[in-house]
Amino acid sequence: MIRPVLVRNERDNVSLLYLYSATLWLVLGAAIGAVLSFVALSPAGWQGAAFYPVLTYGRLQPVYTHLIVYGWLSMSLVGLALYIVPALTGRRVKAVGVVRGAAWLHNAAVAAGALSLLMGVRTGREWAEVTSPLAWLLLLALIGAGYGLLTSVRNDDGRALDVPMWYFGGAFVWGIVLYAFGHGIGVPADRAIGLADALVNWFYGHNLLGLWLGMMGLGVVYYVLPRIVDRPIFSSRLAGIGFWGMAALYPAAGAYLIGAPIPEPVQKAALALGLLLLVPLWAVSVNLLRTVEGRWSALRAEGPAGRFLAASIVFYILFWFKGVFQLLPPVNETVKFTFWINAYEQLALMGAFTFAAVAGMYYVLPQALGRPLSGALASFHFWVSLVGVVLLYVALTFAGLAQGAG
Repeated sequence: MIRPVLVRNERDNVSLLYLYSATLWLVLGAAIGAVLSFVALSPAGWQGAAFYPVLTYGRLQPVYTHLIVYGWLSMSLVGLALYIVPALTGRRVKAVGVVRGAAWLHNAAVAAGALSLLMGVRTGREWAEVTSPLAWLLLLALIGAGYGLLTSVRNDDGRALDVPMWYFGGAFVWGIVLYAFGHGIGVPADRAIGLADALVNWFYGHNLLGLWLGMMGLGVVYYVLPRIVDRPIFSSRLAGIGFWGMAALYPAAGAYLIGAPIPEPVQKAALALGLLLLVPLWAVSVNLLRTVEGRWSALRAEGPAGRFLAASIVFYILFWFKGVFQLLPPVNETVKFTFWINAYEQLALMGAFTFAAVAGMYYVLPQALGRPLSGALASFHFWVSLVGVVLLYVALTFAGLAQGAG
């Protein structure tokens, strides 16, 4: 196995702080999601309950998204990056105090944001619901963590950077800029209104999926996969095509732009870029599948970490190519503004990204803690998660097709 020799030190402690915090937010987010599902099924049945205004879809849904995106996924992937990069470079995380402070600030921002959303204090922008003071806190947390990681993403001995470090470094740069842009930090409120504001919100949410969470998750996959299957990444060249191709094409290739009240040349450009996106998506898919080719048994033998990783790769490929498929005008006309889009988002959030994060946690935690995790509980976790994600995805997809069919 390609397993680095790791020594427990402050690097592990700061990454564990992120991972433990992320797990807490996942549990809380799942609980909110369960309540949300009951509210959505029977909204009238909750009207007589205590604190009724809080128990409404309009309050709970943004809280659920906030906890999953900024609490669970962002913190777990940052924590894994803070563990993986030092393991690859052989150096400890720089400015550990700053990073540890960023972790606590991130927790405070997530908690305060969830409470404010429950109280109905929100911007009305999807995935950018928290108001400016709280958005500033989370931005500062991302900058602090990014400073500690980006100063470690380098090799002083002249060796080329490992593929995971490309993805972590790029994701942090894009993520910090995107977060400030999407929340209007430093921009007067009257600069973006109406259609302009909607386009800014689309650009933020679209790229938060692909260039922040998606790239961070791929960094984890590119680290864990070769170590489990005991062989290097199939092709660094394909990894480069995937990285730079997605960076160049993904930002403006969005299904929401097709049929929107914007100039037709912009819509055609979005469609063309989306179709060109097939090249980097093909490169990443082939790279991952060729790396694991003939070694799927190794993923199974690794236990829950390998199973979560295998499922994550499948979900990633399905997510990518479904995103390009729904760009086609006939498909877009049918599924736009339906549950099909919700299925697409949940496939990314709870499927590809969550499974990648859990695979990374199940792989590195035994090394960081110096003891094995419970195999029975981890196996139960995998099968319950897999069945849940598949049922959620299938139900939302068929509901979207039914809506689109009229």
